[in-house]
Amino acid sequence: MNIENPEPLYIPINKREESDRPREKLETLGASALSNAELLAILINTGTKKKSAIDLAQELLGLVGGELDKLHMLTPRQMKEINGIGKAKATFIAAALELSKRRKGDFNLQTENLPQYPVHKDAKLNESKPAITSSLSVFEYYSYQFLDLLHEEFHIILLNRANQIIKAIQLHKGTTTSLSIDLKMIIRNVGDYQASGLIICHNHPSGSLKPSQVDIDVTHRINEVCKMIDCNLLDHLIFSNSGYYSFKDHNIY
Repeated sequence: MNIENPEPLYIPINKREESDRPREKLETLGASALSNAELLAILINTGTKKKSAIDLAQELLGLVGGELDKLHMLTPRQMKEINGIGKAKATFIAAALELSKRRKGDFNLQTENLPQYPVHKDAKLNESKPAITSSLSVFEYYSYQFLDLLHEEFHIILLNRANQIIKAIQLHKGTTTSLSIDLKMIIRNVGDYQASGLIICHNHPSGSLKPSQVDIDVTHRINEVCKMIDCNLLDHLIFSNSGYYSFKDHNIY
């Protein structure tokens, strides 16, 4: 036994506190509260004698550098290279990923001739981070946050000068028909994270993608505030289960 460097204590998921168990956490807090590894762990279902399902999920994500969008590129054979993921687990994960991809493909989206978001002239691009270039890239990055919601939510995406994401934040949660926006919270977050660009997003549980007059008025107010704090409002997107609407693409503001 190596006393100076003991092996980390392995605790099976079913022996952990309920707040640390993915299934119980999903049931009480909802799927959006879980990390990517925790969601994968639910699909993996069981671990091994020395690895929990979460450990296996983290190894699986490690194969794609933690980039969830690349997970579907793994074949079941590649997944099985991880000790603890056999044929049943690998094919189950592959099937779940394929269903997710097919649902994403059901949207009737415009993909050509989209206006590109402007970038600061002195922007320094970090090649390890993706840049948000248009409304479509926002949809691809963030639409999952709004799928199947029965209430309205308001989120902001904070960007640096190269339009690379600093942080995405849910600011408000409303009802099925209404949502209150606090402009001070937007200003505070832009300042705290020293963001140069801002994208605002909210959803319509009704399924309609047509902006209301209130949506338009709020966008104009936020745009004016952004000008005062030297932050560029790049877009406002409305999401539903049928796709998205971009204020930038329709030249609303």
